[in-house]
Amino acid sequence: MTIRTTLTLTGVLGMGSCLLLMSTLVEAREPDPPLDMLAPQIGDNLHDYPPNHPQGVVQSRVAADTLSFGYIDEDGFAVLGGKWTFDNGGSDPLEGWYATDITDQIGVYFRRVDDSGWDADPEHDLAAPVLSGLGSAWCGATGTEAAELCWEAGVGYGNTWCQRLVSPLFTHDGTSDVDLSWVHFNETEPNFDFTSVYLVTEPSGNRTELRRYDGEIGLAPDHPDSPPVGVTDSETLTAADFAGESGYRIVFEVTSDGGWSDEDARYSTDYGACGFDDVSVDGTLSTFEAGLDGWTAEACPGNGTYLDAVPVSNYVIEDAYACTCELAGNVLKFHDDDDEQKYGTRVEARSGPVDLANDAQLPGPGLTTIFARWSQYSILPQANGVFYRPGWDYYPFTCELTGAQSWSGRVGQNSFSFVGEDPACTENINSATSADVPVPPDAEQVRFIYEIYSSCDAFSISESVCTDQTNFTPLIDNITIRVTKVAIAPPISFDNGLRFQDGFAQGTQVNDPTMPGNADVTRSRNFGPTPPIILGDSLYVSGPLAGSDPETQWEAKLWFRIPNIGPAADSRYTTWRDKVADGRTIDGENAEWTFAFMDSFQVGTNTANNKFVSYFREDDDDFDDGSGELTEANEIIADGVLFPGTQVDYFVSSNFIGSSQSFLLPDTSGGFSLEFEILPRWRDDGGVLKYPCFLYVDAFNAGAEYYIEKALESLEVDFDRFDALDASS
Repeated sequence: MTIRTTLTLTGVLGMGSCLLLMSTLVEAREPDPPLDMLAPQIGDNLHDYPPNHPQGVVQSRVAADTLSFGYIDEDGFAVLGGKWTFDNGGSDPLEGWYATDITDQIGVYFRRVDDSGWDADPEHDLAAPVLSGLGSAWCGATGTEAAELCWEAGVGYGNTWCQRLVSPLFTHDGTSDVDLSWVHFNETEPNFDFTSVYLVTEPSGNRTELRRYDGEIGLAPDHPDSPPVGVTDSETLTAADFAGESGYRIVFEVTSDGGWSDEDARYSTDYGACGFDDVSVDGTLSTFEAGLDGWTAEACPGNGTYLDAVPVSNYVIEDAYACTCELAGNVLKFHDDDDEQKYGTRVEARSGPVDLANDAQLPGPGLTTIFARWSQYSILPQANGVFYRPGWDYYPFTCELTGAQSWSGRVGQNSFSFVGEDPACTENINSATSADVPVPPDAEQVRFIYEIYSSCDAFSISESVCTDQTNFTPLIDNITIRVTKVAIAPPISFDNGLRFQDGFAQGTQVNDPTMPGNADVTRSRNFGPTPPIILGDSLYVSGPLAGSDPETQWEAKLWFRIPNIGPAADSRYTTWRDKVADGRTIDGENAEWTFAFMDSFQVGTNTANNKFVSYFREDDDDFDDGSGELTEANEIIADGVLFPGTQVDYFVSSNFIGSSQSFLLPDTSGGFSLEFEILPRWRDDGGVLKYPCFLYVDAFNAGAEYYIEKALESLEVDFDRFDALDASS
């Protein structure tokens, strides 16, 4: 998860003091395998550049329009060129959106099982989970039910279950002890899915958890060849447990989180969640020989949905002057009547569908890309336990077990997000086709999903941290689903800590404009924070594995130019520049781009076929044969040639060998590139070398710098910015 802190100003300044301004980012990770939490994607140090692509660069997007969809037509499909603003004035204020309560159970799965009924199911190949006698109480989906639900793992239990077996009502005299005992087995995911035993007193309905089981309990020594054998447990209730109430029930309850069960086959059981038998309540014995003996199987009630379109004027939007998004008119809300996110709520809000097959056909080559954009206002600190997650739903999904076609159910990114304790108004984007579980390229229809989950327990947020306080956010508006095409090229990415980092002059402890710096990355060669911190030399990208098939083999190029040159740059810089420029003017105000082929990464003599580093490839015309591969002499951007005040713009392209289409990192078709500088930013001011005495350290890189720099400019403060890239832990 990512914890964001507010910007802080450090130190008390006197005349002539230099100022350090920092924004911070701290990362931690939740245990695996529960639902992950991640903050929205951290932005790159992107900046505009003139659209003068060098000869040979193919932009990420091929020549095709980006189609935008929103609102709905009379047939219920999203309209080409439309937008969900919830202000369109139709008869449906939600404009085709609807909510699904994930906590609302799809069926009742506690039941009595016996050998004859179990064996009659053709999907069962193991014996019935009967603990004693002729029958037992059991919680799970049968083999046939699992097949109809398209569960690959077969018999078992599902995600987000809450199933109960409730005893008849018993009476208590107010003074006596009550002896309980039961035989049971359990087979739920350890630490995250549970079978609990509750005492529920009446008429108040107060619940006391007597037991909580997880993992494997009471299974046979030769499990799964033989059915569970069970173990006995017991409890003695005293008068204090009843708090003066005269009635009570015993409840067995199965609860599961949102992942790792038989439903997704990430945690597979052989005999379902649990079973019970020979339950004794103050001498009344339930053996389940012929039925449930007066016990009632039921599904827990859902927590409800609160989706609605309401005027944004209903709310006080804090720090509205800082908003970059445009919430206006009506917005979608998810809170209850008390302006809170009800604890335990888990809701998927779905848009109307886009008819990809008929309305989103784009000409020309390339891969279809689908993504959503929306505006969002949030006050969502982690400790509140309210998280959101964008996702998708597509048609047709074909169940391999039955051949039946249906909507897929939610796919997309696996992680949930929180934002922070400060109000944030942002524009957001989420991809359907580049996700943990992507929408397939042959989908005929697609819907956008926005999910809200309010729970500290589900995300392992301790009671000492959880605030038990929520608010009316998030609010969302201006939603579109967009379709375009991208180049047929290998997608690449930077590994954390392995892109170029702002630096300083080396070999000096004072700001000396005549001492050059290096093009280094943030990762230490010592792989940790322990001194000495020796920064790595090479930028590093990774992409898909290339096999023996020539069509899967690819290459990478590093493109760069130098728009600002340190005023004290000498022959060390010009010698390097003239070597790598390939006849182009790569520095100065009208700098052109040049490129070099990147070399494959090697560990010893083993070459990685999906990783490239910023060293010259052997067949590049600038490769130094006498120095060998991956040596300092063959660094594309050499050490000791960049003087303070120098800025380097760069991006990386990748292409399948022989293909003219390229993937660009970042997507320079939007007019952006990456950059790093050797600081401070020395300049020649009428023959006098000067540099800013104000250093702003941007460790956030997610949108705040625009406002900070505008504020500094309004104060006429000359400043440098140090981009502290990548996660800090």
